[in-house]
Amino acid sequence: MLRKAAGFTQATLAFYAEVDEKTIRRIEKGEHSVSMDLLISLAQALRVNPAQFFEGMKIDFEE
Repeated sequence: MLRKAAGFTQATLAFYAEVDEKTIRRIEKGEHSVSMDLLISLAQALRVNPAQFFEGMKIDFEE
């Protein structure tokens, strides 16, 4: 997980991304969808490329 690799708590990430800590919890639990704006804010807070959020994900395309 990028947040833990950066040494951030949920509260720290929320602070730097300028979102509520509850939002971070809900994202991590899969209960909250992330807009592009929020994705960019999280990436900037973590100092990573936004593409890193998708590394290792498998996407199935229906034919």
